Amino acid sequence: MSQEKFRVIIVGAGAIARVAHVPAAIASPWVELVGIVDPDTNRARSLCADYGLDIAVTGDLNNMVESFDGAVIATPNDLHASVAIELLQNDIPVLVEKPLATTVDEAEAVVSAARRHGKVCAVGYHTRHSGACQSLRYAVTSGHFGETVAFAHQDGSRGGWSPLSGYNLDVKRAGGGVLVSTGTHFLDRILWLWGTPSSVDLRDNAGGGPESHCIARFSYESSTAFSGSAFFSKLVGLPENTVVETTEGHLIMASDAAESVLFRPRKDQALEYAVRKRAGDPDPRGLYQRQLEDFALACLNNTEPGVNAEAGVESVRLATRLYAARRPIDGECRDGVI
Repeated sequence: MSQEKFRVIIVGAGAIARVAHVPAAIASPWVELVGIVDPDTNRARSLCADYGLDIAVTGDLNNMVESFDGAVIATPNDLHASVAIELLQNDIPVLVEKPLATTVDEAEAVVSAARRHGKVCAVGYHTRHSGACQSLRYAVTSGHFGETVAFAHQDGSRGGWSPLSGYNLDVKRAGGGVLVSTGTHFLDRILWLWGTPSSVDLRDNAGGGPESHCIARFSYESSTAFSGSAFFSKLVGLPENTVVETTEGHLIMASDAAESVLFRPRKDQALEYAVRKRAGDPDPRGLYQRQLEDFALACLNNTEPGVNAEAGVESVRLATRLYAARRPIDGECRDGVI
């Protein structure tokens, strides 16, 4: 990283900017937050005041007076693509909050704009930067603990994430329900771990609106066929947990924000191992700071970010496939449990 700080603006002054992107920028010694763009300039000014920031605030990107090197897009989902394309067309690299877009066509248009202008487009799947997720990927892809036999994941909280704009209550603006809001990180991770599934299935309670409760199933046809499932809910509290069964035992990730995973060998149930990739001292940075600095380095060095736009397209494509295969839960759901 050069001595000059990487100057960023944040487009969107909602909940995710407040709790994640602004603190990440403030914490980073390499990044300088120089402006916030939001149609509700009072909300943006309030956000700045709460963090003691004296920076530019505007309701329109075209009116941003400060020079900047990159932009974090933290708008409602349906605006991700249009804002990203506008910035890329003006030769500004972008870090787009997940998902990259609400449709495959829009996501591919973002990729095309990034390629055409030769600018970095990163996607905000920040969990990939955790030690646990990186360790799980190494364990799975290296085959060190055997071949994958099956996997299961769950994550749920009553009510879920509550953005200030309330866009998540509109299926068109959000691009979906809990599968997108809670599940999109896991969809990204299974693509990262195993690639594109051969077939998918989704059961949910949408009833014409955004679903609040669903179970997704995935099948892989490879040299050793396997399958998996994921349960997402805004109706019941479910501790986040991912279990990968292998031919040698079970890999367990209790949180995608953790720094290690557990391995329980099949041949000795009395043992469990903490697994992490060998590295130096523990990384004290939060995941959003890691993500932001990864984006800045990619821009400065003209290299690929940790999660590029092409990966973002595949995640949108997978969610689209799941929604195309959806069926109602109907009588299979009892008291919030499938």
